[in-house]
Amino acid sequence: MRRTYNRGGWSVVALYGVTLAISGIIGNVVAVLMSVGVTANLDLSGDIIHSIQDAIDKITSSPEYIDAMVLASLIGSALGMGLGMLLMHLILPKDRTAVPYRKLGGGEYAVTILMAFGLWGVGALIGNLPEFFGVHITTGMEEASDGVMWIFMFYALFGAPLLEELAFRKLLLDAMHPYGKTVAAFTSAMLFGLMHGNSAQFMLAFMLGLLLAAVYMNTGNIWYTILIHFLINLTGSLPDLFMFLGIDISIPWYVVVGMLVLAGFVTAIVYGPHAEVLRLSRPEIPDANRQAFKNPGMLFAMIGGLVLIVVNDLMQIIGDVLRKEGAVTMIRLIPTTLAILSVIFIAAFVGRKTKPEAPAPIADPSGPDSHTAPADPEDQTGTF
Repeated sequence: MRRTYNRGGWSVVALYGVTLAISGIIGNVVAVLMSVGVTANLDLSGDIIHSIQDAIDKITSSPEYIDAMVLASLIGSALGMGLGMLLMHLILPKDRTAVPYRKLGGGEYAVTILMAFGLWGVGALIGNLPEFFGVHITTGMEEASDGVMWIFMFYALFGAPLLEELAFRKLLLDAMHPYGKTVAAFTSAMLFGLMHGNSAQFMLAFMLGLLLAAVYMNTGNIWYTILIHFLINLTGSLPDLFMFLGIDISIPWYVVVGMLVLAGFVTAIVYGPHAEVLRLSRPEIPDANRQAFKNPGMLFAMIGGLVLIVVNDLMQIIGDVLRKEGAVTMIRLIPTTLAILSVIFIAAFVGRKTKPEAPAPIADPSGPDSHTAPADPEDQTGTF
């Protein structure tokens, strides 16, 4: 188990690192090209510092630059996720076992989708608490042109659900589920939240990721989770999609989605613990907590993800302070703190002091009736 989770941590580090690197490279190339066009006509005979500042202001405020950077981010994300998943496949253990397939009934799947909306909505409310206190959470997309926004919407609706589900549900959970679904689900959801790189999205990604992990491990069908992910992203994008058509649906959207989220969250609380599709087995290794989280790969993934979130939020706070909004902007630290506490709680308590559900069978472990986790010699040696 230690070996699997260690490699799982390093695989996500590789995924995120490659995605950031490719986005950064493409973004820097775009920035340089844009800079050449703007600075070529600058008069540097006077104050060089002010001339450089004028150039930066002209570059970053130009519509062309904003569109180019948004496109660079999308291209970098798509290419990075594709290459990153290849690295994940190479890093993760080769003895992965696919989750057994089980078909969901229409009614069961509909209730599962409803619960997904409930968890997503509550997570979004937590992450966007600063908005209720007048602190705007920037996304970098507000000033992009309609043409670029359509491309962004296409990626959010189709690219993100497909790539993210394959990475965080299919690849990770096929490797981790033999050691207990509970630890695997929390680990996948936590890493999924951290990869978003900001506290505003961490909680909604974590809560939704927990449900998606349970659905995949209880059905073995990745298309179930891809469709749920698509529906969530589609619902969140509807106001912008209609705005492109000149129709403002903000008020009815908030009313309908609010009712949907409330119904879904209540359903998740009342029905969720008894739902077969969300049932999570206990770890099959007594010291699952130590095996899963106290290894270099997972520690680096958790700490690195939190550092990225904190740095992102601190940059937002510094910008608010420079705009004389320092008193209210500290509200931003609420979702940041919740993200940190969530990761600490998972690492400290999920899978701690648990016992196997049943004793290992005495019969030949390679026989058809064996359901024990794959042998891992490093679990006994304690090495990484």
